[in-house]
Amino acid sequence: MGFAYLNGDQVTRKSGNQDILDQVKFQKHKYGGHYDLTAEKCVQLIKDYYKFDNVEVRYDVTVDDIKNELAKGNVVIAPMAGKLLGNPYYTPPGPAYHYMLFKGYDDRMGEFITNDPGTKRGKNYRYKYQTAFNAIHDWTGSKKTIASGKKAVIVIKSK
Repeated sequence: MGFAYLNGDQVTRKSGNQDILDQVKFQKHKYGGHYDLTAEKCVQLIKDYYKFDNVEVRYDVTVDDIKNELAKGNVVIAPMAGKLLGNPYYTPPGPAYHYMLFKGYDDRMGEFITNDPGTKRGKNYRYKYQTAFNAIHDWTGSKKTIASGKKAVIVIKSK
């Protein structure tokens, strides 16, 4: 989703699902299995699968750090404790863990503009800054302790 957004391409349900299946196949071949990924492992997958090196993990970020990356034209992807987002379109109680793309912000409304793959209504979905920020949590290895993961985001640089 991040690369499609940077390239101005559309992701359809069919193309998105196929990309996920292709990545799973790649992970099984390259890594010996398909697992939930920490931010660091996700960056490694981006580098290995897409052959793209202009990507990095940032820890202990702030709302302003995310906004600054977006202002530079970069894409920010974050591991999220989905249950903390309170999105009414999630199947209750929401995903324990998933990644979300941050693509813009609106200071007037105090909201991040996202593409949230957790729901079919996720395109351009808006979250209040603090709501989104509070839900950012790296994978801990357990869906029971996801909310204790440290703050981590992945920055895909546009240039």
